[in-house]
Parts: sequence; C-alpha cells; structure tokens
Amino acid sequence: APSERLRRAATGVALMTLFDTDLTVVLVHGSEGRAAERDRGLALRLQDEVAQRGRRAVVVSDEVYDDHPALHPSAVVAIGGPGVNRLSAELLPSLPAVWAQDDKVFVQATRDANPPRAVVWGMDADATAEAVEAFVFHGELDRLLGGLWRFPGKSLT
Repeated sequence: APSERLRRAATGVALMTLFDTDLTVVLVHGSEGRAAERDRGLALRLQDEVAQRGRRAVVVSDEVYDDHPALHPSAVVAIGGPGVNRLSAELLPSLPAVWAQDDKVFVQATRDANPPRAVVWGMDADATAEAVEAFVFHGELDRLLGGLWRFPGKSLT
C-alpha cells in the first residue's frame, strides 16, 4: 500500500516513499566500485524509458534494496552481473534467458511471474550497456511493463 512516511536509505539520503508496489518498477544496480557508478547510469537510462511509457520506476542500489523489504513485492530489473550486483546473483539461477548475444550479453526474465523479474547484464561494462539497449530495443521492457497494470481482459500496453 502507498506510504507517505520519510525513510532513510542506507546511503543516508531521505526518501519520500510515495510508493505503490503494484505500479512501480524497481531498478536495482550494484553498490560497490566503478561498476556501481556505470550501472547506476544505465538504471537511470531505463528509468527514463519507463517514464516515456507513462510508468514509474525508482533506482536503488542492491544494498538499499536488501535493506528495504517494502521494495521486494514490486517488479524488479537488476542491472549488472552477479559479480557486481547481489540481487542479480540471487535471481539469475531462477530466470530463463530471453535474449543473448555472443555468450557475452544477456537478458534473463520471467514473463509471466507476479511480480515480474529481470536481470540485464553482460560479461563487462560495455556488454552490460548493450544488454540494457537490447532489453529496450527487443521489447523486453514493454513485455515486463505489460505484465503490470492489467485489468481483467485488458492490457495497458
């Protein structure tokens, strides 16, 4: 249920949690090192793509995601591989590959799960950026969003 209380994220930044878990996509990047900075930029790019489709997304680190169970019922896209993102490491074994290129760029997702889950990653930073582009270009973002915001007999995408 939506909440209007202020909470503190692990980063010490106050976050206003006007948050409906049924309507918000959580974009999760790693929290350590240079990969965290690069992957955060990719998460912000995905947030823009979600907004262009009239939907809402929030960007958080894997550390913040772990520390805030209220985020867990939402649709989730983890950005970055298992070596840089703890959520990716947790989700990868249970998600089928829906798109891959050259055994280097991967999109893994559940299309029918509630809530939807995806991991968008590559073997290095450039490959992860390619995976984010593929996630959008090949329609996986739209499929994930289409799994949300449904009314009986209708899809909003």
